[in-house]
Amino acid sequence: MLCCHLLSKVMTILCLLLRKFDYSGYGQSFGKPSENNTYADIEAMYKCLEESYGAKQENIILYGQSVGSGPTLDLAARLPHLRAVVLHSPILSGLRVMYPVKRTYWFDIYKNINEIPYVNCPVLIIHPSENNTDIEAVYKCLEESYGAKQENIIL
Repeated sequence: MLCCHLLSKVMTILCLLLRKFDYSGYGQSFGKPSENNTYADIEAMYKCLEESYGAKQENIILYGQSVGSGPTLDLAARLPHLRAVVLHSPILSGLRVMYPVKRTYWFDIYKNINEIPYVNCPVLIIHPSENNTDIEAVYKCLEESYGAKQENIIL
């Protein structure tokens, strides 16, 4: 609770707006969890920020954790002027979480490894050391996919 209180104070001092939401079928949300629904949900949140709060891309930092990194990168790849993207324990793709495949198949979901080359803003990747995902492999694949913009990735 102290962390939330501190974050609230910092946001007030810096005049920041934070909007959090659950994807359909996750957390407190209703609906069916599906890849398409998560894309629609993050798009709706972006439209809300734009239309209801007057937020501009240049002032938005997207955050996605684990599976949420999929919709986050999908949206980031379509918004060329975002301030930044934060990926917390991102996945390479849904299939790559389960199997050590080296290519992307048509039936795979959340193909982050294919989306990140289209992201034009700085990307911060954070990963707790106790998470048993091989972060070095994830980072290396995302960095290689990010191409010439590698200086924009921070781990």
